[in-house]
Amino acid sequence: MPQEASTSKKWTPHPDENLALEWGPSNGPDHERRMAKFFGLRPHPKNLTVSRCPRIVAGKRCLLGFGKWGFQSCICRRYASHLWDHTNLWRDKFNRNVLTVEPYGINAEELAPLISDVAALGLEVDIEGYSPWFPGHTVLIVIRPQRAPAPQP
Repeated sequence: MPQEASTSKKWTPHPDENLALEWGPSNGPDHERRMAKFFGLRPHPKNLTVSRCPRIVAGKRCLLGFGKWGFQSCICRRYASHLWDHTNLWRDKFNRNVLTVEPYGINAEELAPLISDVAALGLEVDIEGYSPWFPGHTVLIVIRPQRAPAPQP
């Protein structure tokens, strides 16, 4: 049974006062509930078995590992040392793959190459100030297929 959040360490990430969070990591069903409520995402059925790589979101295979001509690197490995923290694969309301990354302490210089590499795959990056993983300490990076342009009047 979930415990009541401590009143001395509450932080409200969203105008919905019913979702005041206690400081600390939030994973499992609680994390899934927040991702569904705030971002409309549900867990990918193979989140724990498929590679958590932007290439998967783009409909390609991850290049990490040994290929026909020896060891191959991949975009997911390029950023693994710092940015690839708390990664999860989700599905959006259109049943498309979406990758989330929730790192600690990032800056624009670290994000610029990632955004460029992801755009080269035909994907887009959203950066959210609220991260369900460790609110106030992590940032949510959402890597998703490009949205269709809005119809022109």
